[in-house]
Amino acid sequence: MIRHIAVAKLRPEITDAEIEQIVDDLRRLPAQIEDIVSYEVGLDALQTDRSYDFGLVSMFKDFEGLNRYLVHEAHTEVASRLRAASQNMAVVDYEIGY
Repeated sequence: MIRHIAVAKLRPEITDAEIEQIVDDLRRLPAQIEDIVSYEVGLDALQTDRSYDFGLVSMFKDFEGLNRYLVHEAHTEVASRLRAASQNMAVVDYEIGY
């Protein structure tokens, strides 16, 4: 299994409505991309100085499935809006259960 984690620090001028739309669209991806095994999206609850504003944790059966997700049209469209709304992003992908 492959775990894919993404976090983002949003630009201050991004509105609540804009980020809500991005989060809603991300939450629709599992219904559109069959390679997704599990998918969680959320906004930071603590809002500390070192917090990122947004987080996503997803699982895929293998790297091939992750790669299909990364280039899927539904993902690339919403991911580009998230990148545009972010001042900083970080991602990590790693193998689990071996």
